[in-house]
Amino acid sequence: MSVGERLAKKRNEKGVTQQEVADFVGVHATTYQRWEGGGNIPDKHKAALSEFFGVPPAFFLGGWEGDNGKEEKEKILEAVAFARAVEAQRNGWNDLDREVVASILESVAKGLRSGEKVTGKDDL
Repeated sequence: MSVGERLAKKRNEKGVTQQEVADFVGVHATTYQRWEGGGNIPDKHKAALSEFFGVPPAFFLGGWEGDNGKEEKEKILEAVAFARAVEAQRNGWNDLDREVVASILESVAKGLRSGEKVTGKDDL
């Protein structure tokens, strides 16, 4: 399911109009309509959409709804745990290892996009 389809589903579940969502986010209704139609959602509006629909920011990355939602969350949690373990030991590593760790941490940060420190499964 695309991000736009998930937005439409959440909006319908909540029983609100596209105009109501657009007003909350601070955009024109036509802008929101484009998002539901598959248009790119700027990062600056994802936090407001997350708040409005009560979903984690990672909702916009996919895999958080449907059959694979739990599996995708588990993969992210595993990546977080691995990145933490590597980060804790990286002081004696060479530059290539540091680049790998930085890449993992960046991927996890992009996946979570919450701005909050994740300490366990309950934080997602």
